[in-house]
Amino acid sequence: MLEHMVFVSSHLKILKLSYALLDNNALRQLSSHCPSLEELDLKDCLMAGHEISSASLKILVMFKCQINVNLSIAAPNLVLLRCVSPITQAPSFENMESLVTGAIILDDYAFTDDFEDFSKDELDETTDEDDDDDGNGNNQKYKTGYGFGVPLKGYGLG
Repeated sequence: MLEHMVFVSSHLKILKLSYALLDNNALRQLSSHCPSLEELDLKDCLMAGHEISSASLKILVMFKCQINVNLSIAAPNLVLLRCVSPITQAPSFENMESLVTGAIILDDYAFTDDFEDFSKDELDETTDEDDDDDGNGNNQKYKTGYGFGVPLKGYGLG
């Protein structure tokens, strides 16, 4: 969680975050205290804030971020957008007049009512009766999971 981090830099142009919990406070700090931010790269982040807003942002990449709130992205100077495999729901987009290239890749499993969150222990205790033979006589069982090592209470998630 980035609650103790203060994003204040008038010179920061590129920010790459992985496995971070971004709440409203963190997203507000990025918007108001990083006026030169041009590229934001988010990988496997938990989005608990409601808005990414930036007049300077030109490139936004979101890869497998879990979005459990109605996340709005407003970036009038954004020219490149990549939103790959958002977990739970996709963000909404506003003020994208400058967008030249955009890709939104959705995984159907993350948007179904049957999607569940599995812990590592549950992955080892699979009891499905389906035969998932790998061709070598080995029965393979797979479940999709996503986990964060942070408490989710207080973020509308737990």
